[in-house]
Parts: sequence; structure tokens; C-alpha cells
Amino acid sequence: MCLHSVIGKPKKTRGVGYKVFVKGFSPDPDFPDPLLGENCFGERDRPVEEWLNAHEYGTGSIILEPLGYQEFTPYKTGWHIFPRLKDARAWVDKDYLVVRKVRYRGAHTEGTQYYSTRPFKVVVAEEIYIERGDPS
Repeated sequence: MCLHSVIGKPKKTRGVGYKVFVKGFSPDPDFPDPLLGENCFGERDRPVEEWLNAHEYGTGSIILEPLGYQEFTPYKTGWHIFPRLKDARAWVDKDYLVVRKVRYRGAHTEGTQYYSTRPFKVVVAEEIYIERGDPS
């Protein structure tokens, strides 16, 4: 995910939101299916119920990245979190994508990203804590 526009700094640096993950597969029924990043090339599973730092999981390996497709306003990378559940669910267009409720801290950027022609508000944060189970 990449931002298409930067709104600025969020009012709060911590909160609750929703994140889209790729649902992996666990052959053992006693273990839940793993969660991977949406761009899951060679990435590690995202464990639930523990704080995850963006830089340790590959989402923050590039300090500044280009904004959108034609603009090049840099912003600090991190976990992209939807503040609203309905927006996260609208982003999911494939069977292998799932939404999970997350707590976040260290939010530093607020912006929008587009799916098709629709903009979605997102918060970019340093750390997330993935809640177990499907959000209601």
C-alpha cells in the first residue's frame, strides 16, 4: 500500500483501527492460519496478540517512499491502518485477504490511498497489535 496524498499528522498517536492481511495456510488444525503483509514477498508471519514494529517486519525498510503514482512527496513508511472497519472491508476484493482489528501506537502520518477511484483515509503507524479473530 502506498499513500496517494498526505493529509498531515494524526490528532492521536495511538488508537484502534483495521488492517488488511493476506491469509496464509496452516496444515495443522490446532494452529490458526498465519497472517502475512498485503505485499507478502518473502515476508514473515505476523503474530497476533503482541506488539509488532514496522521496521522489524519489512514495512519500514524504506524510510521515505514516493507518494502515489505521479507525485513524489516523501513520507515515513509504516503500518497502514484504516480507522473505519467498513473501509477496510471495502478494500478486500480477493478471497485470500482478511481484515483484523489492530491497536496502533506511534502514528505519524495521516493520508489517503485509492482503491479504484475511491479514496480511503488511513493512518500510518510504527507499531501494531493484532487482535485475535474476525472484527465484528
